[in-house]
Amino acid sequence: MLIAMNRMNERVLAKNAKRNQIYRCPYCLGEVILRHGVKVIPHFAHKVKSTRLCYKAETYNHYQLKMLLAQKFEAINYDVDIEPFFKCIKQYPDLVINQRHAIEIQCSTISTTEIIESTLGLKSIGLKVYWIINDVKKRGDFIELTQFQTTFINPIHRTLITWDFTKSRLIIYTHLQNIAGKKFICKKHTIQIKQLFNTYQSEQAQIYKLSKRTINNYILQCRRKNSVLEPTLSAIYQLQMNDNEVCINTGFIFPNQIYIETHPVEWQLNYLLLRRKYDRHQSCDLLMSIIKFRYFAYHKYHKLTILKDLLNDYEKMYYNRCLSVQNQS
Repeated sequence: MLIAMNRMNERVLAKNAKRNQIYRCPYCLGEVILRHGVKVIPHFAHKVKSTRLCYKAETYNHYQLKMLLAQKFEAINYDVDIEPFFKCIKQYPDLVINQRHAIEIQCSTISTTEIIESTLGLKSIGLKVYWIINDVKKRGDFIELTQFQTTFINPIHRTLITWDFTKSRLIIYTHLQNIAGKKFICKKHTIQIKQLFNTYQSEQAQIYKLSKRTINNYILQCRRKNSVLEPTLSAIYQLQMNDNEVCINTGFIFPNQIYIETHPVEWQLNYLLLRRKYDRHQSCDLLMSIIKFRYFAYHKYHKLTILKDLLNDYEKMYYNRCLSVQNQS
Protein backbone atom coordinates (compact mmCIF):
# COMPACT_ATOMS: atom_id res chain seq x y z
CA MET A 1 0.00 0.00 0.00
CA LEU A 2 1.09 3.60 -0.58
CA ILE A 3 -0.64 5.15 2.45
CA ALA A 4 -0.11 4.50 6.17
CA MET A 5 -0.88 6.23 9.48
CA ASN A 6 1.84 7.74 11.66
CA ARG A 7 1.80 8.14 15.47
CA MET A 8 -0.27 11.32 15.07
CA ASN A 9 -2.90 9.37 13.11
CA GLU A 10 -2.02 11.33 9.98
CA ARG A 11 -2.15 9.74 6.54
CA VAL A 12 1.38 9.58 5.14
CA LEU A 13 2.34 8.82 1.55
CA ALA A 14 5.13 6.23 1.38
CA LYS A 15 7.44 8.46 -0.66
CA ASN A 16 7.23 11.08 2.14
CA ALA A 17 7.60 8.65 5.03
CA LYS A 18 10.69 8.60 7.25
CA ARG A 19 12.69 5.53 8.15
CA ASN A 20 12.77 4.26 11.75
CA GLN A 21 9.25 5.57 12.37
CA ILE A 22 6.26 3.44 13.37
CA TYR A 23 3.45 3.29 10.85
CA ARG A 24 0.17 1.41 10.91
CA CYS A 25 -2.26 0.19 8.28
CA PRO A 26 -5.18 2.66 8.07
CA TYR A 27 -7.61 -0.24 7.70
CA CYS A 28 -6.61 -3.04 10.10
CA LEU A 29 -4.29 -0.87 12.29
CA GLY A 30 -1.60 -3.56 12.06
CA GLU A 31 2.02 -2.40 11.96
CA VAL A 32 3.48 -1.86 8.50
CA ILE A 33 7.08 -1.54 7.30
CA LEU A 34 8.36 1.15 4.94
CA ARG A 35 10.07 -0.36 1.93
CA HIS A 36 12.17 2.05 -0.07
CA GLY A 37 15.16 1.13 -2.21
CA VAL A 38 16.97 1.94 -5.43
CA LYS A 39 14.83 -0.46 -7.46
CA VAL A 40 11.76 -0.47 -5.23
CA ILE A 41 9.07 2.19 -5.37
CA PRO A 42 8.31 3.44 -1.82
CA HIS A 43 5.45 1.48 -0.27
CA PHE A 44 4.27 -0.04 2.99
CA ALA A 45 3.99 -3.76 3.69
CA HIS A 46 2.36 -5.49 6.64
CA LYS A 47 4.92 -6.59 9.24
CA VAL A 48 2.86 -9.73 9.77
CA LYS A 49 1.15 -11.05 6.65
CA SER A 50 -2.47 -9.98 6.96
CA THR A 51 -5.45 -12.16 6.20
CA ARG A 52 -7.72 -9.14 6.24
CA LEU A 53 -9.27 -7.42 3.25
CA CYS A 54 -6.54 -4.78 3.40
CA TYR A 55 -3.95 -7.30 2.25
CA LYS A 56 -3.73 -7.18 -1.56
CA ALA A 57 -0.22 -8.52 -2.30
CA GLU A 58 0.36 -5.77 -4.86
CA THR A 59 3.23 -6.07 -7.34
CA TYR A 60 5.95 -3.53 -8.10
CA ASN A 61 4.20 -2.65 -11.38
CA HIS A 62 1.00 -2.08 -9.43
CA TYR A 63 2.63 0.42 -7.04
CA GLN A 64 4.45 2.10 -9.90
CA LEU A 65 1.35 2.60 -12.02
CA LYS A 66 -0.79 3.72 -9.08
CA MET A 67 1.70 6.46 -8.21
CA LEU A 68 2.20 7.47 -11.85
CA LEU A 69 -1.54 7.80 -12.50
CA ALA A 70 -1.99 9.82 -9.30
CA GLN A 71 0.74 12.22 -10.43
CA LYS A 72 -0.70 12.53 -13.93
CA PHE A 73 -4.18 13.35 -12.64
CA GLU A 74 -2.80 15.85 -10.14
CA ALA A 75 -0.85 17.51 -12.97
CA ILE A 76 -4.12 18.33 -14.75
CA ASN A 77 -5.68 19.60 -11.50
CA TYR A 78 -7.96 16.65 -10.84
CA ASP A 79 -8.84 15.82 -7.25
CA VAL A 80 -6.92 12.64 -6.39
CA ASP A 81 -7.46 10.41 -3.37
CA ILE A 82 -4.98 7.55 -3.00
CA GLU A 83 -6.32 4.38 -1.38
CA PRO A 84 -9.31 5.97 0.41
CA PHE A 85 -11.02 3.58 2.79
CA PHE A 86 -14.80 3.21 2.55
CA LYS A 87 -15.86 1.68 5.84
CA CYS A 88 -19.41 0.89 4.69
CA ILE A 89 -18.13 -1.57 2.06
CA LYS A 90 -14.75 -2.34 3.70
CA GLN A 91 -12.87 -1.52 0.53
CA TYR A 92 -10.13 0.83 -0.55
CA PRO A 93 -9.73 1.30 -4.32
CA ASP A 94 -6.33 2.27 -5.72
CA LEU A 95 -7.47 5.76 -6.67
CA VAL A 96 -10.60 7.88 -6.54
CA ILE A 97 -10.63 10.80 -8.97
CA ASN A 98 -12.89 13.84 -8.53
CA GLN A 99 -14.85 11.88 -5.91
CA ARG A 100 -16.68 10.09 -8.73
CA HIS A 101 -14.33 7.69 -10.51
CA ALA A 102 -12.70 4.68 -8.86
CA ILE A 103 -9.63 3.26 -10.58
CA GLU A 104 -8.57 -0.30 -9.83
CA ILE A 105 -5.29 -1.65 -11.20
CA GLN A 106 -4.97 -5.42 -11.58
CA CYS A 107 -1.55 -6.75 -12.51
CA SER A 108 -1.89 -10.20 -10.95
CA THR A 109 -4.57 -12.84 -11.40
CA ILE A 110 -7.38 -12.98 -8.84
CA SER A 111 -10.72 -14.74 -8.91
CA THR A 112 -13.63 -13.50 -11.00
CA THR A 113 -15.74 -13.43 -7.82
CA GLU A 114 -13.32 -10.99 -6.16
CA ILE A 115 -13.37 -8.72 -9.21
CA ILE A 116 -17.15 -8.64 -9.46
CA GLU A 117 -17.68 -8.17 -5.71
CA SER A 118 -15.17 -5.31 -5.64
CA THR A 119 -16.90 -3.63 -8.59
CA LEU A 120 -20.37 -4.01 -7.09
CA GLY A 121 -19.17 -2.63 -3.75
CA LEU A 122 -17.74 0.52 -5.30
CA LYS A 123 -20.78 1.00 -7.54
CA SER A 124 -23.06 0.70 -4.49
CA ILE A 125 -21.58 3.92 -3.06
CA GLY A 126 -22.00 5.81 -6.31
CA LEU A 127 -18.55 5.40 -7.85
CA LYS A 128 -17.99 4.59 -11.50
CA VAL A 129 -15.34 1.87 -11.72
CA TYR A 130 -12.48 1.59 -14.20
CA TRP A 131 -10.25 -1.49 -14.21
CA ILE A 132 -6.81 -1.28 -15.81
CA ILE A 133 -4.85 -4.46 -16.62
CA ASN A 134 -1.51 -5.26 -18.26
CA ASP A 135 -1.49 -4.63 -21.99
CA VAL A 136 -1.93 -7.54 -24.40
CA LYS A 137 -0.25 -8.28 -27.73
CA LYS A 138 -2.17 -7.33 -30.86
CA ARG A 139 -1.45 -9.20 -34.08
CA GLY A 140 -3.12 -7.60 -37.05
CA ASP A 141 -6.74 -6.98 -36.09
CA PHE A 142 -6.71 -9.56 -33.30
CA ILE A 143 -5.81 -10.02 -29.65
CA GLU A 144 -5.95 -13.16 -27.54
CA LEU A 145 -7.42 -12.90 -24.04
CA THR A 146 -7.41 -15.35 -21.17
CA GLN A 147 -10.58 -16.01 -19.20
CA PHE A 148 -9.22 -13.69 -16.50
CA GLN A 149 -8.57 -10.85 -18.96
CA THR A 150 -12.03 -11.08 -20.54
CA THR A 151 -13.56 -10.32 -17.13
CA PHE A 152 -12.49 -6.68 -17.60
CA ILE A 153 -14.27 -6.20 -20.93
CA ASN A 154 -17.17 -3.79 -20.90
CA PRO A 155 -19.58 -5.77 -23.12
CA ILE A 156 -21.98 -2.84 -23.55
CA HIS A 157 -19.36 -0.47 -24.96
CA ARG A 158 -17.14 -3.36 -26.16
CA THR A 159 -14.02 -1.85 -24.60
CA LEU A 160 -11.00 -3.01 -22.59
CA ILE A 161 -8.56 -0.68 -20.79
CA THR A 162 -4.88 -1.63 -20.43
CA TRP A 163 -1.53 -0.08 -19.55
CA ASP A 164 1.57 -0.59 -21.68
CA PHE A 165 4.41 -0.73 -19.13
CA THR A 166 7.05 -0.82 -21.88
CA LYS A 167 6.01 2.46 -23.49
CA SER A 168 4.24 3.92 -20.43
CA ARG A 169 0.94 4.63 -22.15
CA LEU A 170 -2.76 4.10 -21.58
CA ILE A 171 -4.50 1.87 -24.12
CA ILE A 172 -8.15 1.27 -24.90
CA TYR A 173 -9.38 -1.50 -27.17
CA THR A 174 -12.71 -0.77 -28.83
CA HIS A 175 -15.16 -2.63 -31.09
CA LEU A 176 -14.32 -5.88 -29.32
CA GLN A 177 -15.90 -9.07 -30.60
CA ASN A 178 -15.04 -12.66 -29.77
CA ILE A 179 -14.33 -14.65 -32.91
CA ALA A 180 -13.73 -18.02 -31.29
CA GLY A 181 -11.93 -19.30 -28.22
CA LYS A 182 -9.45 -16.68 -26.92
CA LYS A 183 -9.42 -14.69 -30.15
CA PHE A 184 -11.01 -11.22 -30.33
CA ILE A 185 -11.19 -8.76 -33.18
CA CYS A 186 -10.78 -5.12 -32.10
CA LYS A 187 -9.32 -1.66 -32.68
CA LYS A 188 -6.48 -0.31 -30.54
CA HIS A 189 -6.11 3.32 -29.41
CA THR A 190 -3.54 5.15 -27.28
CA ILE A 191 -5.38 7.72 -25.15
CA GLN A 192 -4.49 10.61 -22.87
CA ILE A 193 -5.09 10.23 -19.16
CA LYS A 194 -8.02 12.68 -19.19
CA GLN A 195 -9.75 10.57 -21.87
CA LEU A 196 -10.03 7.59 -19.52
CA PHE A 197 -13.46 8.72 -18.32
CA ASN A 198 -14.88 9.30 -21.81
CA THR A 199 -17.78 7.11 -22.86
CA TYR A 200 -16.88 5.08 -25.93
CA GLN A 201 -20.07 4.21 -27.75
CA SER A 202 -19.67 1.09 -29.83
CA GLU A 203 -21.05 0.97 -33.33
CA GLN A 204 -23.48 -1.79 -34.24
CA ALA A 205 -21.43 -4.98 -33.99
CA GLN A 206 -20.87 -6.72 -37.30
CA ILE A 207 -21.77 -10.29 -38.16
CA TYR A 208 -18.77 -12.39 -39.14
CA LYS A 209 -18.35 -15.81 -40.76
CA LEU A 210 -15.41 -18.03 -39.85
CA SER A 211 -13.43 -19.17 -42.89
CA LYS A 212 -13.52 -22.76 -44.09
CA ARG A 213 -9.88 -23.16 -43.06
CA THR A 214 -10.59 -21.93 -39.51
CA ILE A 215 -13.55 -24.28 -39.07
CA ASN A 216 -11.62 -27.25 -40.49
CA ASN A 217 -8.75 -26.51 -38.09
CA TYR A 218 -11.21 -26.40 -35.20
CA ILE A 219 -12.71 -29.77 -36.22
CA LEU A 220 -9.18 -31.21 -36.46
CA GLN A 221 -8.43 -30.01 -32.91
CA CYS A 222 -11.61 -31.73 -31.71
CA ARG A 223 -10.57 -35.00 -33.40
CA ARG A 224 -7.15 -34.89 -31.78
CA LYS A 225 -8.83 -35.19 -28.39
CA ASN A 226 -9.69 -38.80 -29.30
CA SER A 227 -12.89 -38.76 -27.26
CA VAL A 228 -16.29 -40.03 -28.30
CA LEU A 229 -17.75 -37.57 -25.78
CA GLU A 230 -16.31 -34.51 -27.56
CA PRO A 231 -19.50 -32.38 -28.03
CA THR A 232 -18.72 -30.99 -31.49
CA LEU A 233 -17.85 -34.38 -33.01
CA SER A 234 -20.83 -36.02 -31.30
CA ALA A 235 -23.18 -33.44 -32.84
CA ILE A 236 -21.59 -33.83 -36.30
CA TYR A 237 -22.05 -37.60 -36.10
CA GLN A 238 -25.69 -37.39 -34.99
CA LEU A 239 -26.48 -34.77 -37.63
CA GLN A 240 -24.72 -36.96 -40.23
CA MET A 241 -22.90 -33.93 -41.62
CA ASN A 242 -19.62 -33.94 -43.50
CA ASP A 243 -16.94 -31.31 -42.82
CA ASN A 244 -17.98 -29.20 -45.79
CA GLU A 245 -21.58 -29.03 -44.55
CA VAL A 246 -20.33 -27.97 -41.11
CA CYS A 247 -18.34 -25.15 -42.76
CA ILE A 248 -21.41 -23.95 -44.65
CA ASN A 249 -23.97 -24.16 -41.85
CA THR A 250 -21.98 -23.02 -38.81
CA GLY A 251 -19.25 -20.59 -37.83
CA PHE A 252 -21.41 -17.45 -37.73
CA ILE A 253 -20.32 -14.78 -35.24
CA PHE A 254 -23.22 -12.66 -33.99
CA PRO A 255 -23.00 -9.61 -31.68
CA ASN A 256 -23.95 -11.60 -28.57
CA GLN A 257 -21.04 -14.02 -29.08
CA ILE A 258 -19.04 -11.67 -26.85
CA TYR A 259 -21.03 -13.10 -23.91
CA ILE A 260 -20.32 -16.72 -24.85
CA GLU A 261 -17.22 -18.82 -24.17
CA THR A 262 -18.51 -21.85 -26.07
CA HIS A 263 -17.10 -22.09 -29.59
CA PRO A 264 -19.66 -20.86 -32.18
CA VAL A 265 -19.35 -24.06 -34.25
CA GLU A 266 -20.08 -26.18 -31.17
CA TRP A 267 -23.19 -24.34 -29.98
CA GLN A 268 -24.58 -23.94 -33.50
CA LEU A 269 -24.24 -27.68 -34.20
CA ASN A 270 -25.88 -28.55 -30.90
CA TYR A 271 -28.72 -26.16 -31.60
CA LEU A 272 -29.34 -27.75 -35.00
CA LEU A 273 -29.37 -31.14 -33.30
CA LEU A 274 -31.88 -30.02 -30.67
CA ARG A 275 -34.13 -28.46 -33.31
CA ARG A 276 -34.65 -31.90 -34.87
CA LYS A 277 -36.66 -32.93 -31.80
CA TYR A 278 -37.79 -29.72 -30.09
CA ASP A 279 -39.30 -26.35 -30.88
CA ARG A 280 -37.34 -23.10 -30.54
CA HIS A 281 -38.24 -22.47 -26.89
CA GLN A 282 -37.48 -26.02 -25.74
CA SER A 283 -34.23 -26.06 -27.71
CA CYS A 284 -33.19 -22.76 -26.13
CA ASP A 285 -33.89 -24.06 -22.62
CA LEU A 286 -31.90 -27.25 -23.26
CA LEU A 287 -29.01 -25.35 -24.82
CA MET A 288 -28.71 -23.26 -21.64
CA SER A 289 -27.14 -26.28 -19.92
CA ILE A 290 -24.57 -26.65 -22.72
CA ILE A 291 -23.54 -23.05 -23.26
CA LYS A 292 -20.73 -21.60 -21.15
CA PHE A 293 -21.20 -17.88 -20.47
CA ARG A 294 -18.59 -15.23 -19.70
CA TYR A 295 -18.57 -13.17 -16.51
CA PHE A 296 -17.82 -9.45 -16.60
CA ALA A 297 -16.82 -7.01 -13.87
CA TYR A 298 -18.88 -4.18 -15.34
CA HIS A 299 -22.11 -5.79 -16.38
CA LYS A 300 -24.48 -8.39 -15.00
CA TYR A 301 -26.76 -9.66 -17.73
CA HIS A 302 -29.69 -12.05 -18.15
CA LYS A 303 -28.30 -15.20 -19.73
CA LEU A 304 -31.57 -16.44 -21.21
CA THR A 305 -32.23 -13.10 -22.93
CA ILE A 306 -28.71 -13.12 -24.42
CA LEU A 307 -29.14 -16.69 -25.67
CA LYS A 308 -32.60 -16.06 -27.16
CA ASP A 309 -31.27 -13.11 -29.15
CA LEU A 310 -28.29 -15.16 -30.29
CA LEU A 311 -30.46 -18.05 -31.47
CA ASN A 312 -32.86 -15.68 -33.19
CA ASP A 313 -29.93 -14.27 -35.19
CA TYR A 314 -28.75 -17.77 -36.07
CA GLU A 315 -32.22 -18.90 -37.18
CA LYS A 316 -32.46 -15.91 -39.51
CA MET A 317 -29.04 -16.66 -40.94
CA TYR A 318 -29.55 -20.39 -41.27
CA TYR A 319 -32.96 -20.31 -42.88
CA ASN A 320 -32.81 -17.08 -44.86
CA ARG A 321 -29.09 -16.50 -45.53
CA CYS A 322 -30.03 -12.90 -46.21
CA LEU A 323 -27.81 -11.07 -43.74
CA SER A 324 -24.58 -9.30 -44.65
CA VAL A 325 -21.55 -11.06 -43.19
CA GLN A 326 -17.83 -10.38 -43.16
CA ASN A 327 -15.48 -13.32 -43.52
CA GLN A 328 -12.78 -13.83 -40.92
CA SER A 329 -9.73 -16.05 -41.15
